[in-house]
Amino acid sequence: MTRRSIASLAIASALAIAWLHAQQPARQLPPRFGTESELVTVDASVVDRDGQPILGLEQQDFVVLENGRPQEIVAFQAVTVPRHQMVPVTRPSPVSTNTQPRAPGRTFVVLFDDLHLTATQAQRARLAVVQFLKTGTAPGDRVSLIATGSDVWRHAQIPDDRDDLIAIAESLQGRYPVDSSSERISEWEAYRIDVQQDMDVALQVKRRFDSYGAAGQSKISGPIPREEIAKSSLEGIIDPLIRMRAAAVYNAAVSRNKKTLTVLTRALRAVADVPGRKGVVLVSQGFVFEPDLAEARDAVRASLGANAPVYFVNTRGLAALAEAMTSAQANPLDVQDTLLAIADPERESEGAESVALDTGGFAITHTNDLSRGLMQVSRESDAYYLLGYRPVDPRRDGRFRRIEVRLRGDRHGITVKARRGYYPAGAAAPESKAGEDPTVIAALDGPYDVPEIPLRTTAHAFDAAAGDSLHVQVTTDVDVRQFRFNDRSGTLDGSMAYVIEVREKKTGQRYRYDEQVDMALQRATRERLWRTWYSLSREFTLPRGRYAARVVVRDLAGGRLGSVTHDFDVPGASGFRTSTPILTDIVESALTPAAMRPVLIARRVFPRDSMLYCQYLVYGAATDPATGLPRVTGGYEVRRRPPAAVRGDSGDRGELFKKAAPSVITPPPLMLTPFPSGSLRRLHGISLAGASPGEYELILAVTDEVTHGTLTIREPFMIAADK
Repeated sequence: MTRRSIASLAIASALAIAWLHAQQPARQLPPRFGTESELVTVDASVVDRDGQPILGLEQQDFVVLENGRPQEIVAFQAVTVPRHQMVPVTRPSPVSTNTQPRAPGRTFVVLFDDLHLTATQAQRARLAVVQFLKTGTAPGDRVSLIATGSDVWRHAQIPDDRDDLIAIAESLQGRYPVDSSSERISEWEAYRIDVQQDMDVALQVKRRFDSYGAAGQSKISGPIPREEIAKSSLEGIIDPLIRMRAAAVYNAAVSRNKKTLTVLTRALRAVADVPGRKGVVLVSQGFVFEPDLAEARDAVRASLGANAPVYFVNTRGLAALAEAMTSAQANPLDVQDTLLAIADPERESEGAESVALDTGGFAITHTNDLSRGLMQVSRESDAYYLLGYRPVDPRRDGRFRRIEVRLRGDRHGITVKARRGYYPAGAAAPESKAGEDPTVIAALDGPYDVPEIPLRTTAHAFDAAAGDSLHVQVTTDVDVRQFRFNDRSGTLDGSMAYVIEVREKKTGQRYRYDEQVDMALQRATRERLWRTWYSLSREFTLPRGRYAARVVVRDLAGGRLGSVTHDFDVPGASGFRTSTPILTDIVESALTPAAMRPVLIARRVFPRDSMLYCQYLVYGAATDPATGLPRVTGGYEVRRRPPAAVRGDSGDRGELFKKAAPSVITPPPLMLTPFPSGSLRRLHGISLAGASPGEYELILAVTDEVTHGTLTIREPFMIAADK
């Protein structure tokens, strides 16, 4: 990535590595259900004839078999999802961490297979997905919307991000090309001819070509017996025109199929470590079943490993006739091929249906009411049961283990749905792409943050770049206390993989930075290392918009991994504005106060009796006609925030701790005219001596005295009791 120095405006220190004062100890997450190394977890839904969940079952009601052998259930939990639970929408925070306990809820992945959706099918699919987001999700659910043929990979927490996800869903389009020509060959026919060398299918296609006059051939009226066509060529040799056309259609189809299945596998691996109920909904017209397609086997294996069934929603609807039998064709289909053509839509989607059934899901077909099918997926997970057992067979041979979940006694009319099996530890890990760690990739793709390495991150927007873009620094604090360091002659050596992926929420545009960070720490810093975190900052050039940054850090020696997601906005480059204020208690040493340079950190918890520094830059201020220079004033207030119970519309602004009256922000010396935007800097030094521990808010007031425009910026922070 190209770096741009902002040294003259005190941002040069942003890329420096700094040792930070320790934040309050991160609260440990509660142990997740079924994370013990040898505990196999199964989530089972139990439904009646109408598909309604059965409630009130106990552990003793269930029987679990592995490869036909009974297993002792050692962990049990009944989960009911409250649909009308009131959950407040959370406001974006200036700093995001991965140390907060994960709220319970379901995880859905909606895979919008635009590679296998026509424009008409995509319209129906969009309406169904939007309806599912509105009525099929409950507070606390996590929903991922992924498109197979476009750069859409968006995670959303319900209800916070529901509207954003709906907006993205409404923008998705179908990419499947519709062929209504007289030379049309279905994907199933292409597979049978090109791969299976099926002469019967080839003759069926030739009859159709002859009937339609395809490829410049004369139209033939009336039925064409198979024997007559066979006489025109050597027996067992497929017509070259048919063979070439089939090869072209098959190659295009298998390319689409592999892309869809690869994305499906990637999505399943991303939720492998997510606890609780989860499922992947494949919204697609489906694809041809190929038993030897490795990508299909990989998808099934990933599903079983993730304990996440695949549900196939067939967008073909009730259109039972094949393309060759519709009004788009000028001539009627030969009567002897009618029954085969009627089966065409079924054969064209058998591959997707097979994946769904093999993963413990189901297929929703022969309906134009796609929303009802999606609601069926949601309804089955309204109530479910988590079962955990330790296998009687302890071997980790990587071979498939078949799981059966039953209810004791006579339960007529009741169905138990659970995953069909799993591959125990020791199975071959998925091959990684060149230069990419599959564990890091899964963390980037996953819907949840990984807390093994505590992280916190923030973003600061600064001066303008090309067009309406800004230079943005994404800063991450890394808790390295649990890293595995090597002690080499008094120096602690360690390395981390450090990856940042920034996505624009509306368009899906991605920006990525990755590197290996090598640390060589003197022994004298060891004691401080256990108390402090390690700060890293990287620069992106981003257009105006709303963004989500996913940061992944992995200890290369110890293998631990952490990830955190931070949402932030990038404003426009024009107009009167300030940079994102920097709050820190660390500055680079300088001989004079004017030369002080604050160090970028993500931490917002500062020790009592410390010095809090706040710096911001001013852009777009008007010039005074009398002097040709800007005239901007800035001041601040520090208030202790009232308790959360009395915030909101109560009007309580909090207790005033300290304030500074507005004063002129003096331009730096040797300023050239006309006045260059972004050359005003204000650095506040605020002593926290005497402040009691708690939540505070720094309120900045910046006024352009020429135009009388005023900006008010609020920055929350905390004061800790101890250093």
